[in-house]
Amino acid sequence: MKVTIKDVARESGVSIATVSRVINNNGYVSDEIKEKVENTIVSLNYQVNGLAKSLKEEKTNMIGIIIPDISNPYFMQIAKGLEDELESERYNLIFSSSNEDPVKETKLINLLLEKRVEVIIIATTGGNEELIKNVEKNGTKVILIDRYLDRDSGSFHLILENNFLGGYKLTQSIINQGHKKIGVVNGSFDVNTGSDRYKGFEKAIEDYKIQRSNELIYNGEFRESCGFKAVNKFIKSGEIPSGIIAFNNLMAIGVIKRLYELGYNVPDDVCVASYGELDTMGLLNNLKINFIKQKPYEMGIETGKVLKRMVDENLIEPHISVYEPELCIER
Repeated sequence: MKVTIKDVARESGVSIATVSRVINNNGYVSDEIKEKVENTIVSLNYQVNGLAKSLKEEKTNMIGIIIPDISNPYFMQIAKGLEDELESERYNLIFSSSNEDPVKETKLINLLLEKRVEVIIIATTGGNEELIKNVEKNGTKVILIDRYLDRDSGSFHLILENNFLGGYKLTQSIINQGHKKIGVVNGSFDVNTGSDRYKGFEKAIEDYKIQRSNELIYNGEFRESCGFKAVNKFIKSGEIPSGIIAFNNLMAIGVIKRLYELGYNVPDDVCVASYGELDTMGLLNNLKINFIKQKPYEMGIETGKVLKRMVDENLIEPHISVYEPELCIER
């Protein structure tokens, strides 16, 4: 006969609500009662999403991963590297996507905490800094990947890119090709990958004394549709740039597709530079653009290695890795 939560409550001499608080790790329960309930769960072999055994061992072996966009090949490569590094290990990986939505991200974090994950790996939307800090303060380990916390990342493990330098190099590359009328397509400034890349752009045009036109700056989301909207804005303004910088690969694809629809040739009519390599399926063959080559798979591998040190060796000292961007110029 299957053991129920009522059986656990009766055997422990407590209410069902108290058992629920122990299982979900929320609300106050004295250490004595908590231990009694946990021992009952183990002795009765009560299955709480596979946690009965792990309660006894005080480990769940579950790792939560929150990425912002599951459709972006960049984040999927991070996930693949992490999965490959941990393939032979005992960990159970729970992948989820926030869809760049801070509210959804909050729900996902709380869901992972309910499942008692040992580590949360997150590329944050930028809207939950205090929540993420509290997660770590309350004992769940956190690794920040691709994105940091704007106000205080010093105590966290960080694996990310030098986005400022990447933005600078990408801008410099099309300036050196003779472009002075430059359009920029960027994601939200709430996400520091976007703000840092844009700061790199600003520094480059300052160094090369290039005038910025606000009509040629578009901020939206890191999605293909943003590239479409940006080109429409540029066309409507009457200022057609000779070069367009897209600060992620999906936006670059949107820019290129929209330019083709409007009859522009890339790169003969408009030069496009992409932060990230393109999946050119559906685009014309032999497309020549400048791009920043990223290392998401390697970042995923390193994240897995750091995770193992955190769990197995109790790594406490913050581990920080910053990957340098590689500029690729296609002629």
